[in-house]
Amino acid sequence: MSRLKRERKKAKLSQPQLARLSGVGQHTISRLENNKVLVGSFDSLTKLASALRICGRKVDAVDLMPNRQVLVKGNRTRKHRGAA
Repeated sequence: MSRLKRERKKAKLSQPQLARLSGVGQHTISRLENNKVLVGSFDSLTKLASALRICGRKVDAVDLMPNRQVLVKGNRTRKHRGAA
């Protein structure tokens, strides 16, 4: 189970509720939770983290990244230093 899904469930939110709170589409949330994307948009992850913090969860955008990768210039990726 992805970190995003775990945090969403701990906050007792459905995907549609999190979508409304964050402004991120439900389809995007579903794809992130099911690891259907290799790298999430940092803007979307920031919005999701903010919505989860409002619900009392202590989470940052980096914590929600699929495969713990970070977008850098030129659409290249690098592993987050905490990645396994």
